[in-house]
Amino acid sequence: MNSDSDFTFDYPVDATGETEAGNKRPRTEGNPDSRRSPIEQERVAQRKQPPQTSPPSTSAPTTPRVILPLPKQSNGTMALASARYDSGDFDGLPTAVGENPHKQFTRQGEPPVAPTNLAQLGIPDMQFPHAHVPTYRLLGNVDEEQIVRVRKIENPKVAIVIHGAGQDLIGASDLLIEKITKLLSDLEFPPLEGQQMSVDSAGAPATTLPSDPIRIYKALVRKPKRSNAFGQPWTWFADLGQNSERLRKWLLYQEVFPIAPTLSFSVHPLGDLIQPWTLMVLTGRDRHAVEDTPRARQEVAKEIKDYVWKDRDFTVSTAHQVELNWGLHDDPATLLKLVTDTIEVVCVTAELKTSRKEVPAYLVYVKPVTNDREEYLEWASKFVQAGAYWRGPCRLEVNKATVECKLCKDTSHCARECPLNVEGWKGTAVEDIYTTQELEARAAGTSTDAGELAGREWQQAKARRADQDPRPQKNAKKVQQTRRPKEGKGKGGDQRRR
Repeated sequence: MNSDSDFTFDYPVDATGETEAGNKRPRTEGNPDSRRSPIEQERVAQRKQPPQTSPPSTSAPTTPRVILPLPKQSNGTMALASARYDSGDFDGLPTAVGENPHKQFTRQGEPPVAPTNLAQLGIPDMQFPHAHVPTYRLLGNVDEEQIVRVRKIENPKVAIVIHGAGQDLIGASDLLIEKITKLLSDLEFPPLEGQQMSVDSAGAPATTLPSDPIRIYKALVRKPKRSNAFGQPWTWFADLGQNSERLRKWLLYQEVFPIAPTLSFSVHPLGDLIQPWTLMVLTGRDRHAVEDTPRARQEVAKEIKDYVWKDRDFTVSTAHQVELNWGLHDDPATLLKLVTDTIEVVCVTAELKTSRKEVPAYLVYVKPVTNDREEYLEWASKFVQAGAYWRGPCRLEVNKATVECKLCKDTSHCARECPLNVEGWKGTAVEDIYTTQELEARAAGTSTDAGELAGREWQQAKARRADQDPRPQKNAKKVQQTRRPKEGKGKGGDQRRR
């Protein structure tokens, strides 16, 4: 330690003999407020001050609060349809029957300019029942890349559906494509207003054929399936060429072309069509499950309404779609009732999925609340989630059978009940696509027992596949014997241990 430093640790000695540290807090005496912290002193001072009178407010006067009494009972706006309406009241139902596309006819709207040589080409100048085939069915099982390429075609285009077509027809359709291409190319239209004819063609009939040749493209199968001869895809895509808008409009207006049993097809637009009205198919195992009487059909419709009317979430979502797409506005229960008022139950002939035998069934129509495919499927799934409905003691199973015409591809009837087969029909008929054995098997009663339905397959589809399959059949037992080891490792004793 440096001895020259003036710093020392010695405290000054008090006269009383007591030693105090220099940093010791001095004792306070007198006023007790001096012992309070500054914050506490400020609070005490504020409490001691007299209350201050606030100046008059210059702001605008506030609206007085009005307290209304609560209603004694609900006005019913949020009530379910099951609590407000009678599901068994069918007075004036079903509604919107005329809007059902499955019950309409061809040649709707203002007729376009028609060709002048229909009689020479054998095209009937008459009206036919309309086959409603939505876009998703036209493009079903088609290669996705081909769909993208077809949509990019800028020329007028249409979809062609051969009556009775399927995967079996794709491999042997070149001659049919040539016939349809020639038929469409031979259509002659009158000249446009103000169009001048050349001197060389003054004596010939005026035509307005497309400047480009018509091209028809076969659909590329995304997933081949030999077990279904009439399965998708069954759509061809026709590029009508430039300056062919008049041809496209007339083809869609005419729609049906029954030229001959070997040349019969329909034309459909490749655009956004409305969703089908066919909701589901109901079949029952009891012989009395499906009865074609007004009372029986109303009993089924009542069961369906009772099921969906009890779901609050479904009520709200349906009301939202109706307001958005139908342009109607009301409480959710009323809007749901307006949708279910379009339910129509009809008795048809369906085809069992397990055996493909024809059985009586109920087909349920309902007006779709949206044209968006994903939203429609989500909405329609509510009706299918029930799994089964009841009509008295009879259980009706949902979608155990299908309703699809193998001729026109509509989903409201089977091939034997196709409405296209009118008087004077010259196109493909059901006898042209089904064999006699198959027709007898499909019409062999109404029982759905698995034992009675087993072993009845589509003979014609098998014959077609047999002609196309060059591979010889192999005996499974012989193949197994050839693959069995020969060194004593199979059945019997091991030769190596003898």
